[in-house]
Amino acid sequence: MRSSGSSSAVTSSAEHRPSSLTGSLAAARLVLCGGRGLGSREGFFAMVELAELLGGQAAGTRGALDAKWIAHDREIGLSGVRTAPEVYVGFGVSGANFHTIGMEHAGTIIAVDPDRSARIHQLAHCSVYADAAGCIRGLTERVRALDRGAPGFDPVALVKGYFQELSQQQTL
Repeated sequence: MRSSGSSSAVTSSAEHRPSSLTGSLAAARLVLCGGRGLGSREGFFAMVELAELLGGQAAGTRGALDAKWIAHDREIGLSGVRTAPEVYVGFGVSGANFHTIGMEHAGTIIAVDPDRSARIHQLAHCSVYADAAGCIRGLTERVRALDRGAPGFDPVALVKGYFQELSQQQTL
């Protein structure tokens, strides 16, 4: 954890860091990653809250690091962490080469970005061309409506299914 003297806007010694910001990105089954396309610190922390609800890990791009939404140990990419989760969801992530080096080995890559020309869509197994913040709100509502403690609750399957639904709705 960073000290209160840190320039990071993410945390201080007096704040509690959610488990989705403290677990291992390298060992995670589910990684939610936010980029500049989330637009604000509030948008980024809505994604962190979703990761917390799902028991996943939250990370960011270099843009999120530069905006001080994350600490350096949460940056995915060439100058950050490399991860290969079962599912990686990029919210508002353009897909710059330096970032994709850190996540390209994920089992399933889901891209959520309205820019159809964003490079992340070329790597994605599932692309949703929509506002990332809206997708985060929708999935958060769905997760909250479920009994997350029920036997058989699988956040990875839930995330895959949710974005498959959205992706199929786009093609109708």
